[in-house]
Amino acid sequence: MDPAQVSNQVYFIRDLAISFGAKLIGAILLWFIGK
Repeated sequence: MDPAQVSNQVYFIRDLAISFGAKLIGAILLWFIGK
């Protein structure tokens, strides 16, 4: 496996996790505000 390919995959997964986490936090904040 190419090391560059591996790091690309890691960055992709990290970006995915960050965007998912941000959406999750936003949804929770909206839920708290809307309660």
